Amino acid sequence: MTVAVTREVAPRVRGFLASVMCEVAPGVYVGPRLNPLVRARIVNVLGEWQMALGGAVTLLWQDGSKPGGLAVRCFGEPVRELCELDGIFLSHTPLDGDELVKLGLRKRSLKTEGKPEDHPFLPSRARPEAPELESPGAVEDQEPPRT
Repeated sequence: MTVAVTREVAPRVRGFLASVMCEVAPGVYVGPRLNPLVRARIVNVLGEWQMALGGAVTLLWQDGSKPGGLAVRCFGEPVRELCELDGIFLSHTPLDGDELVKLGLRKRSLKTEGKPEDHPFLPSRARPEAPELESPGAVEDQEPPRT
């Protein structure tokens, strides 16, 4: 069984997937008996179109050689990041700068103090370099322009 889940993709991608798989819900495609050659062709086409068309597609299929018996291929930026832990796939949403501050894993400052990837409590590839955050009082302390 092969499953494809799409998010904000171009109609061209949806049409291509619908031509080889059955759309069982909006953006969810299922191919109960796709052979490896057809699946490889789908992967090649999605890989070629990913940069030009935007959106995201997550493709899943049964593979006994992979952890948990499931192979996963993501095109674009998935809403959730998949990672492997002790042979099981786990899904998580990477934290943004404000969430890191709330958890006390990052200080709110004018200068970025290290990359989020360098933090000991975050996975090594948790997020790309986060934008710098301003301190909450930085804007309030400025004097209004004089007229």
